[in-house]
Amino acid sequence: MKRNECRVSIFAIGAATMLAVTGTNASAQQVFNGEVGVDITAKVSVREGCTINGGSGQGLIDFGIIYNADTLSSDIDASTGIEFGGTPIILTCNFDLTNASFSIGPGESDLAGVRRLRKVDEVSARFGNLFSDYHLYADAGRTASSEFTPDTRQLIGNGFVPAGTPTEIVIYGRIFDQDVPEIVGDYVDVMHAVLVL
Repeated sequence: MKRNECRVSIFAIGAATMLAVTGTNASAQQVFNGEVGVDITAKVSVREGCTINGGSGQGLIDFGIIYNADTLSSDIDASTGIEFGGTPIILTCNFDLTNASFSIGPGESDLAGVRRLRKVDEVSARFGNLFSDYHLYADAGRTASSEFTPDTRQLIGNGFVPAGTPTEIVIYGRIFDQDVPEIVGDYVDVMHAVLVL
């Protein structure tokens, strides 16, 4: 007597579970007591690695709203830190980093190594682009030696990031007073940053 044979394989991989059922018309396994065997494989893979912001990979430096820019006589500072209204960059690794550095590439409006915010609106589209130079630094003092020129590396703190400890990478921004745009509008730049292990 022939019966349909049902084979079931269950793979548990991390948080995902897959159930595959295949049916054949092959010779049926003889079942006299209502029992049939099944092989179950459980699996998880663990790798060394790091995530930034839980994997979202987003950061924000918001220089805010400037009024009466033509009368401004001081630099405009901002950072990715929460205290400046930015979006913090949080690094978490499952192993110790001993020489971690951070590199920020050129932005979309970079010109000969100078970072520039570009005015984004209909006026710019019709009459040409308007820009505002800005700078990014690895330390709060915004010293020249800590500036993130495009694709140069700066150490994260002293380079040590302990395993399992969320570590904030703060990027400090500055628009020098002479570079603050006087034309009303929104200015934006986007750049890609890389953690070097």
